[in-house]
Amino acid sequence: MAKPQRKITLFLNDKEQTFYSKFASARNVFKAQNLMQKMETFETSDDENKPTEEEMFMEILDFLATDIYHNQFTADDMLIGTDSADFIEMVQSQLMMVMTRDVEGLKKVAMQAQ
Repeated sequence: MAKPQRKITLFLNDKEQTFYSKFASARNVFKAQNLMQKMETFETSDDENKPTEEEMFMEILDFLATDIYHNQFTADDMLIGTDSADFIEMVQSQLMMVMTRDVEGLKKVAMQAQ
């Protein structure tokens, strides 16, 4: 069975560009889980010292750009190159791709749970 690759397509410099992640260490699974949990509990958190929503998303985008895609693009490129309507889903999908290969399967489970 072919090993699925993590990939992201961004619209940069007036054209679509696709980037691939050839390797992400297992350590990144834990960071992705923590970031996903932070994103999921952001609205309900009572922590007075919690980061702003922008800071939270920038932390996630920095992680993806640096640790997963090894600086092929920047967090700012992800903001510029992602359609606003797709942003939240893209962030969630990218984090899920770090945690598992079967992103579509996870999405189906999540939809059934709703």
